[in-house]
Amino acid sequence: MRWRCTGAPDYSCVLDPEGEFETLAACVAACYPYRYHCTGAPDYECVLDPDGEFATLEQCELLCVLPENTCNSCDPPIQDKLYVKFSGLGGELFDWNGKWLLNWHSECVWEYYAPGPITAIQLKHTSSHRDGILLRPSTGYQFRWKPGVYNACHPELSTFVFSYCVDYNGLDGITCGLSEGATAEVLLY
Repeated sequence: MRWRCTGAPDYSCVLDPEGEFETLAACVAACYPYRYHCTGAPDYECVLDPDGEFATLEQCELLCVLPENTCNSCDPPIQDKLYVKFSGLGGELFDWNGKWLLNWHSECVWEYYAPGPITAIQLKHTSSHRDGILLRPSTGYQFRWKPGVYNACHPELSTFVFSYCVDYNGLDGITCGLSEGATAEVLLY
């Protein structure tokens, strides 16, 4: 027994010996045209949206929640999940180019930890000159971007400027030079 989606206007599943779905559940999941979108601040509600990022209301309600952090007393708060995107890293750091998901840790700190003793990305989002974005892969490098333009409640509008690269293990002597023009930016989740 196989199932087929009838499509517009009724979007129902009907028995069809040549249908593309083996089960009714698979047909319903693929045929149902509605998806859900999280409205974000200030309401954090799940609404029907054909282009929404969530396939089910349950998924949306699970992830569409008011952030827990109180960083910089922002209202609405900064998201608990943020991306950091690196571009232009070279040598031993090349594989770190791209987007990385950071989770809020405490105060104004978001972190990503990968397997390994000290593989980490850290975003400290305060106006201190000591804060910014820190990349510490387990290969022994430390790469830092300091705050340039700072926006307390919108890290995605802040800019980060290359500060330094250190090769603690003296592994290749050229990775820091190849990565000197690298950029880092914060993106919303």
